Amino acid sequence: MRGGPAPWSNFVDYGSRLTEFLLLGNLATRFDSVIEYDPLAGRVTNHAGAEAACHAEYRQGWSL
Repeated sequence: MRGGPAPWSNFVDYGSRLTEFLLLGNLATRFDSVIEYDPLAGRVTNHAGAEAACHAEYRQGWSL
């Protein structure tokens, strides 16, 4: 973590992609639909409900 060689199971290299893949499976199950996803844009392209479920409205004063 603080230098030196990377560990053999470097979670940073694949963790975000794995999480994204699993969450897309959850969306497909939730909406019982085939989900088409643009990974570069980070958007669901064929299902408005699934795309809306990927984003949350934050309370006033909170944001990402």
